[in-house]
Amino acid sequence: TIHRIEMPVANIDLFDWLYAQSDPTKIYWSGRDHEFTLAGIGLAKAFKSENETDFSKLFSDVKNTLRNSSPKIKFYGGFKFDPQQPPASEWDIFANAAFFVPKYEIFKTQTETRFVYNFELSGSERETIQSFEKSFENLNFGKSANADEICCYTSREDIPKWDQWEQ
Repeated sequence: TIHRIEMPVANIDLFDWLYAQSDPTKIYWSGRDHEFTLAGIGLAKAFKSENETDFSKLFSDVKNTLRNSSPKIKFYGGFKFDPQQPPASEWDIFANAAFFVPKYEIFKTQTETRFVYNFELSGSERETIQSFEKSFENLNFGKSANADEICCYTSREDIPKWDQWEQ
């Protein structure tokens, strides 16, 4: 069960926020129309599959987690496009399929910006609060001094036509 706390925050540049974070697990997602964008760090929950053909356990795990979690929880991830080809080294950690929920998110819509904390209860409520306080202290909400020096990031956009999907 994943719980979710969210609150409105001032508008913030999502790339600057990601760059300023020390957590190595980072995600950026934007819809095609850019009406919803999200930056996330850390892992509240993760599932991955090394199996190249049978993803039923992965789907079952994700479905069961969503069924028992806060209604706004979203998993991000996907599948390797060609199971016959080895992935580029920067994608190795995703195996053949991976889906995860970031621990912290900042998302933007056309009307608001919100900060989110996704978590599973572990131990007592006191231990959960202490865990939150400890990890929250490591977040940086100021603009990083080097944020303007971002040299590169990995990106991919696929918008195939129908005949390409049929291949």
